[in-house]
Amino acid sequence: MLESKEVEAVLEELNVLVVTADNTDGGALIKNDYARANRKSLPVNLIYPADETQPAIMMPEILTKDDVIEALRRAAQ
Repeated sequence: MLESKEVEAVLEELNVLVVTADNTDGGALIKNDYARANRKSLPVNLIYPADETQPAIMMPEILTKDDVIEALRRAAQ
């Protein structure tokens, strides 16, 4: 869902850094991250707010364009 023109425009507007992790090799670093997010399996979609004192925004497994844009705008505050 992140591959929509509307989401891409918001990512650019808010100067968001997108990071994608691949757990093909079963690495401990990624397993620790999704355990920290209280998920047992992938996908785990997190949006980290600009304010580092705020917790990550846990996204649903099935993303919609509107959910992503709303979370991005909330994280930018």
